[in-house]
Amino acid sequence: MKKYALFLIFTLLIMIGGCTNTQGGESDMKDAEAILTFSSFDGGGPEYSIVLGSEIVSYKRSIKYAKANHKELNGAGYTITYTFTGLTPGETEMTVEERSPISGNRDHRYSVKVDNDLRVTIELLEVTERLPGESEE
Repeated sequence: MKKYALFLIFTLLIMIGGCTNTQGGESDMKDAEAILTFSSFDGGGPEYSIVLGSEIVSYKRSIKYAKANHKELNGAGYTITYTFTGLTPGETEMTVEERSPISGNRDHRYSVKVDNDLRVTIELLEVTERLPGESEE
């Protein structure tokens, strides 16, 4: 029963705070990058992978744990940050695949735009629930 309650709490945390989107600024080149953040936890939390329609951006991935003693904790929470940098002007779609054995599977579909100054804008289009093994139609 205790494990089930922890599972429900983690699932709710993922659903509530799973993804935030911070877009690059409109007028300042230092804000040319776009940032997406996702929440997860050790021991079954979602893993995320990026699928780009075309290579108009590059990205870096970083992880930051909520607590310094995360190695000593069961189910330690962390934030995954993707930072996108424009490579060439254009527009494409991107899917962030969220996969977890205990909290479900989702595809987050985005529109990605890079302007002539290589500023990146990312807009969430939809989130689709996926069954294990189900492929995109």
